[in-house]
Amino acid sequence: MCDLVFEAQRSLLESSGELVGSLVYVDEAFVETARDAWGIRQMMGAGAVNVCGLEAATPQDADRAEVLNPGDRSIEKVVLFTGKLLHESYPDILRLLTTSAGRFSSCTIFTTTSEETYSSLAPTEMRLYPFESFKEKLLSQLQDLTGFGARGFHLDIRSCPLVYCPRSAGVFTIPTPCGLSQGLRGDLDVADSKYYQSSEFDLTDYEEDISPGLAFLARTLSEMCSHMCWDAHVFAQGRVSKVLAKEVASMDRKRGKQAQQSVSLVLLDRALDLVTPACHADSDLDRLAEDSLLTAGSITQPTDRAALSWFDLICSQRAKDASCVIRRELKEALLKEHIPDGVRGKLGAITVDELSKLKSSLEGTESRKQKYASLLQYADLVIQGLGPELSKKWDFLVAVEEVLLHLSLDSPEMPIQYLLDLVSKIKSNACDSLSTSDLERLAFIAHILVSLKFGRQEESTQGDGILRDFLTDLYLSEKIRDEGESKEVEIQKKIGATLERLEKATSVCCKLNKESPSLLGLRHTFRPLISSTLDLLSGSNSSEEEALKYVPGSLGGLLASGLGRFGFKSKPKVSDSDVAVIFVLGQISPLEVKLCAECRAEGKTVVLGALDVTRPDKFAATFRNSSD
Repeated sequence: MCDLVFEAQRSLLESSGELVGSLVYVDEAFVETARDAWGIRQMMGAGAVNVCGLEAATPQDADRAEVLNPGDRSIEKVVLFTGKLLHESYPDILRLLTTSAGRFSSCTIFTTTSEETYSSLAPTEMRLYPFESFKEKLLSQLQDLTGFGARGFHLDIRSCPLVYCPRSAGVFTIPTPCGLSQGLRGDLDVADSKYYQSSEFDLTDYEEDISPGLAFLARTLSEMCSHMCWDAHVFAQGRVSKVLAKEVASMDRKRGKQAQQSVSLVLLDRALDLVTPACHADSDLDRLAEDSLLTAGSITQPTDRAALSWFDLICSQRAKDASCVIRRELKEALLKEHIPDGVRGKLGAITVDELSKLKSSLEGTESRKQKYASLLQYADLVIQGLGPELSKKWDFLVAVEEVLLHLSLDSPEMPIQYLLDLVSKIKSNACDSLSTSDLERLAFIAHILVSLKFGRQEESTQGDGILRDFLTDLYLSEKIRDEGESKEVEIQKKIGATLERLEKATSVCCKLNKESPSLLGLRHTFRPLISSTLDLLSGSNSSEEEALKYVPGSLGGLLASGLGRFGFKSKPKVSDSDVAVIFVLGQISPLEVKLCAECRAEGKTVVLGALDVTRPDKFAATFRNSSD
């Protein structure tokens, strides 16, 4: 089974030899990327004297570190880890070395970007030898500012390739450098991307016109495959995915084959399925999220392999199901410590009180708190998930979404009528489990799904009018009405801009699902894009394999894809490989994480990647006017 956290640790451990006796600085971008693979404890265990934040670095950091240094030896070495591009982190690095001039005899800077990738992203004058050029520029500036330059000071620039951020053993995201993030968002914007503007799409039109953001993404995916020793067969559905797939295949061809394992790399446009990421998942990963989603490393130490495996529980199972495993783990821990649990629960039933008592018995001493820190944190989570108020609200929310999905596939009129009934219940205080943002999100889901199933009909203007009336009634509370007509005009403008953007996104979604065989299930029940893709990977839905375009990465692949009918080896199928990597160009939701986690629980090796993991309410906010 592929373990992304372990593979990320392997990359970082290659640099651990430099940490012995050093003062380590990490920037925020590196922390964001490495948080679930390498923590402060691992750096200290590798020999670092102390770990500090680069953005908040002060000369006093070294003084405090020397107090911690065994043998009262002065610290002569500083090590920096940056998750930014080198020229983006240059001001912070220069400030640190300037304020500590003469304090250290050597400095090693590790960047998570490889030199090959950085050569295409660096300033023009640095692209031939980017690391050496950056080193010379930094030393020259230090000499000018402090008089302390190359003489007596050793500076080294190295790559510590961490091209992906492991959220768990089977989920990863790819952080985008600040300078490229805005352009990449524009490439993937479902309403305004240049790739979605034309009615017809020809891949050859974009062969020489790939943006820096997509080029970076292609290099990163190619480097990830190389690091993981994957021989990737690239498949794609969606316009941007096909452009990216061709670039990835081209880079793999230039890089050469040094892989040990065949992998199906499936690239999917987020615009193909705008419904699933706007729906909630009946899992703790979604229901327990507040400001940010849980990650494996935020709950447990990255080196605790047993605890990392529990993360799939809160991704793929309900709180009631996950609590069974955590209760068993608590009882086994108490047994190892020779502590009688003294708790007698009902057969087949797990309560908050029972789990709380087991947890309290285990954390009785400070040493046991440290030893079982991860297990105790997971126990806290499932106890929270079992709370009656949260369970009642969440069960109702998920049930409402399921009803809406069914109604949207039955009739164009029924979903809006259902939502109007919910609004009436809220106004009469008969329902307090739904918020205004929930109803707005549900309206967006219904609009997209009805358009996918029934198309844009002649009476679409009337349908848009009903949706406008619904949103107006939703937004205009009694307080807003009291503020006068001007406020209502402002609300109408906001609704108009939102509907325009929603209609653009819906039009793109419908267009992409008509350009090639759609993988969305739009019959009596809605089937998410990820679910249908997983069926293809298992070979259980071979009739729709043509929906995924195979993009060859070598001359042999070109021959196989074009000459199979003449007796040559046929082109690869997405179900041929034992390992599957699904990468969504955009954001994914806890529901999609759950679908892949369930597949992994069945013993299949499936990895899910995206640019970010987000909650349904935040994803639905992208349909609003972008100026909001």
